Formats: sequence, structure tokens, C-alpha cells
Amino acid sequence: SPAATSAEAQLCRRRRRPCGGCGGYDTEEVITRPTEPRLTIVIPTVNRAALVGRAIESALAQTYADLEIIVSNNGSTDDTARVLQRYEGTPRLRILQRETTIPATDHGTLLVEEARGTFFLGLSDDDWIEPEFAAKVMALFERHPGLGFVWTGCLIHYGDAYMPASTGPEVEKGSDLIAAFLAGHRNICWCACVTRVADLRRIGPIPRDVICGDMFYWTKIA
Repeated sequence: SPAATSAEAQLCRRRRRPCGGCGGYDTEEVITRPTEPRLTIVIPTVNRAALVGRAIESALAQTYADLEIIVSNNGSTDDTARVLQRYEGTPRLRILQRETTIPATDHGTLLVEEARGTFFLGLSDDDWIEPEFAAKVMALFERHPGLGFVWTGCLIHYGDAYMPASTGPEVEKGSDLIAAFLAGHRNICWCACVTRVADLRRIGPIPRDVICGDMFYWTKIA
């Protein structure tokens, strides 16, 4: 099992209360623990020492506060572990270090199980998100509680060139979304999809023989 470092130390505060016998006050310590976050952002990585820092920094820069970030090093043999050491002790951030590399599908399943939030974003180690990403996505879930998942537009980079992903209306029926996707009118990137953790666990792991793993979950949720 992977070793983990966590910034989730117990929170201790002092509270003054009246002292019945002396007429003054005494002090008691109250131990509180962090509540479960609303959103979990996971960043799986392997041998991407030059890129993973950018993904982490973009997650830490989110203006939405009710989240946790899990970075999981899948047995990297480059300097990834050293890069992640710089983030140890960072609030809201957990780091998982694996000594050996496991298949990407198994790694993803592990991270779904590790998530403590209600909602889930799988951010690739070579991708990054804008500071308002989580806030805008979670606001959309608040406006439309019945949504199966939320996906956003993104810029798809090919070296120095990039192209914007094709998007649709704010709310769309699942059947219409899939039809538009198959017709080439929607570009849905998994790193821009936020789903419910409960749905991912209900659907279960991605089979190892699935070629287009990015489509596996959202097509079932839609």
C-alpha cells in the first residue's frame, strides 16, 4: 500500500468557561477534525517531474476553498518524488508515494477510493485548470442539483499550437450530448469533467481492455 503524507492535523482550540467553584474561568481544549471536502481533485503522475508541478499549482490556486487535492506518484523513476517533497505539509494537499508502478486503470481506481469529497475531478499531470474552474463548476451543480456531471470547455494543446474544445449549452440531455459528441460537435476531456464520487464507485473500475478510457465514465453517467 502507498505511504501517505497529510496536512490534516487535528485542529485544537481553547475555550474559556465559567468555573463553578471559584467564580472565575477555567480552560478546556476542544479537538475538532476537518469536515469532508465538497470536491476532491486527484492528480495521478508517473515520470512527469517537469510537468506535475504546474498541475499541482493550478489546483492549489483554486478560488473555491472546500476541496482536497490528492497527488499520487505511481512509482516514478525520475525526479517526481523530489518535486512532490516540496509540497509536503501543504494545507488541503495529500501526497501518495508508490514504490512500484501499477496499471493506469488500477491507479485510477485507487484514487477514487481515496477521495473524501462528494465530487471528483481527475486532473492529468500534464494538464492545468484556471483559478475559477472549481468555483464555476460547483456553482453549476448548485443551480442544477440533478446534473449527472459537469464538463467544461478547454484548450487542447499540440506542442506550441492549441485549439479550443467544442462545447454546448449550459444544460443538455445525456442522449443529446452523446449524439452531438459522436457527430463531432462536442470535445469532452476527462480532465475537464467533474462527477460524483458515488457514481464512479457504483460504475466500478475501467476494464483494462478498454481503449478510450476517458469516455468510460461520462458516457455511463450521461
